[in-house]
Amino acid sequence: MWVTENKKTGKYVFNDMFKNPLTGKWKHVSVTYGKNTARVRKDAQIELNKKIEKKLQELQSGNSNITLSQLVRKYFELAKDQLAEATLYRKQHTLATIVEDLDGQTIARKIKPTLLNKYFDSLLYEKKLANATVQSYRSCLSAVYEYGIRYGYLTENPVTNSRPTYKNERAKKNDEIENKYLTDAELQKILKDCDEQKRKDLKDLFTWMYLTGMRIGEASSLQKRIFYKLKMENGLLVLAVLFLYIEMNQRKISAIPKVILPKPAIVIVMYYSPMMLSNLSKNTLKAKS
Repeated sequence: MWVTENKKTGKYVFNDMFKNPLTGKWKHVSVTYGKNTARVRKDAQIELNKKIEKKLQELQSGNSNITLSQLVRKYFELAKDQLAEATLYRKQHTLATIVEDLDGQTIARKIKPTLLNKYFDSLLYEKKLANATVQSYRSCLSAVYEYGIRYGYLTENPVTNSRPTYKNERAKKNDEIENKYLTDAELQKILKDCDEQKRKDLKDLFTWMYLTGMRIGEASSLQKRIFYKLKMENGLLVLAVLFLYIEMNQRKISAIPKVILPKPAIVIVMYYSPMMLSNLSKNTLKAKS
């Protein structure tokens, strides 16, 4: 132990060092007293020993006093290089809300399942969030705690023992299904607005989805290079399309569906990829001859 005097305050700082068993590096601890007598030095040494003992226990057990906001910050330092951009944005927004709601200065290891049960239930019944949204909150927070355990900040994940009281959403889902589809009048209103906004690209996209039954992800992934087969089957023009999905920089290829193209859809194909129908005409003539 050594003593330094703070010239501004006139108080004495009693210092000591201990070796971090995880890193092998020396760490500094200190306490401050108003005097520098033999009795004060003895008390200071006792207090320093307790501080060192507590810090060593925390390092060895993983029960550190890291706050929730600090833990989330450290989690994103690693996650930003691992998650897809859209996933990262969603988690940042969700965890920012959780940190604000639970108070970021709360010691992470002191958050218990009972507190989380109350929190998740308040999201469900007071803020009227959907079950799926609360499940997303729970998943994001659990990932942060798993990070804390993996890197030695914590020993337990309270999220795994939390039990939110999820709502019965059967009636809501049935209502969503009934109101899921556009009527012809609603579609025409959207297409008219596209014309007024001079957005032929969006008009063709919406029209294509309406005619083929494709979802937005499937339709927006279509590219000229992935139209590889356009042929006649039973007098109908059929398009077999290879959809490519990119996630986490890994390419996943789904099954190859066939889409029957009505005449308005053929017009869209001709506009964006006229060579496709030109090749079809040549192949059809060869087949007949």
